[in-house]
Amino acid sequence: MMNTLRYPRWYFVVALSGAVYGCGGHVPPPWNHHHPTADRIGVPTESPRSADESMPASSSLTADEYEHLADHSVAAGNLTVAMAQYGKALRLDPARARVREKRGILFLKKRLAEDALLEFTAMADENPTSAAALDGEGRSLASLGRWEEAEQAFRRAIVLNPQDWRAYAWLGIVAYAHERYPDALAAFHTACFLKPEHPGLLNNLGQTYVALGRYEDAIASFRLGNAHAPDHPRLTRNLAGALTLAGQLDAAEQVRRVRGPGASASIQKNRNTETSR
Repeated sequence: MMNTLRYPRWYFVVALSGAVYGCGGHVPPPWNHHHPTADRIGVPTESPRSADESMPASSSLTADEYEHLADHSVAAGNLTVAMAQYGKALRLDPARARVREKRGILFLKKRLAEDALLEFTAMADENPTSAAALDGEGRSLASLGRWEEAEQAFRRAIVLNPQDWRAYAWLGIVAYAHERYPDALAAFHTACFLKPEHPGLLNNLGQTYVALGRYEDAIASFRLGNAHAPDHPRLTRNLAGALTLAGQLDAAEQVRRVRGPGASASIQKNRNTETSR
């Protein structure tokens, strides 16, 4: 039986990416990992390049100091200010790849994938062997719907850095979005091996098992993810849904009672979807 929990391709990418980058470290594929961008900071989508112009024209700050200020702005959720500060740092030191990467990640958070692609491409031009640049290019291309190019970028990143769990996770997202579920499963397995404690990856792995009709494996993945992120609403909903699809209605109801009403809504949605097929 194939997966009854289908989502539009764009939604999966956004959710999935939020899962990968929302729980991990660096910026963090499937939480909202039902696509590459769920769980982001909600900020206006005005072009950050205009924010650069709001910064004082003259300053005695160094590139290091601007980068440090920008890092603090990111921590405080002031992404537009951070973007301008990173821009100042780059004008003082254009070869600062670390800042380009941070700025590219902020563009992705603000859903400005074309601007992000420019930053990561500049990184790659400076250093063609930078796995981080290729990883960023891949994420930007995926957000733009340029799937084949994105997949190529992630594969090149893995050649340069076989430990790049994010690139494997994104390969899984691309494969899932194209219903290549066995390929997605292999990619998510590798990502989980490299980053076993990441609940977003375990969630994505579980979703892929659901798509393949392997509900018991999905349940195990969701439970393991929940062990690392207790009572996370998305894992809870997906666990309840997988239990329902596996015919374990009492267990699904128990999850709903213990972990909240969100699981109940997911269960009902699954039932409605099944009856409509």
